[in-house]
Amino acid sequence: MNPGIAYALGTLLLYGLADFVYKCGAAAGAQPYRFLMVQTWFFTLLAVIYGVLSRTLAFAPGALWGAAAIDWHRRNGAIQINHMVTVSESLAKSDPAAVREVYRLLAESRKAAGSPTGPGPDMMPVGLEANRRNLEVAIEYVYQKRLVPRRFSVDELFDDTTRALG
Repeated sequence: MNPGIAYALGTLLLYGLADFVYKCGAAAGAQPYRFLMVQTWFFTLLAVIYGVLSRTLAFAPGALWGAAAIDWHRRNGAIQINHMVTVSESLAKSDPAAVREVYRLLAESRKAAGSPTGPGPDMMPVGLEANRRNLEVAIEYVYQKRLVPRRFSVDELFDDTTRALG
């Protein structure tokens, strides 16, 4: 057997095992936040091990964007959100002006930083509308993983104050 195929099959087996454990935990009622970080560490470690063993691990600027990520974006019309600024519902209700000001400062900061260079989509979109498709895809994935009981609409995730931010 080709070593590359062996590595790929081993990786698929380990990912499948992790997914099985994840689904069993969800079925047993474990709260997702209790094991999502561990799952992320596990997947990251597996990806690095695979890259080292298959000698495909590359540390280059082009690898940061990655052809796979660009292809995923082309197929899904979205990017994977890694970080998001959120506010509590109580803050949005008690001090909407503060929420608007934080958003304004973040949007200004993003604009001042300029667009990242390189191929691919904008990896730092700001605002609800700029992230709508990204959120739709994320909602679909968390629903498929049974982390939420139903498919929420994007607008259900925002109140009047945060929805008006853009």
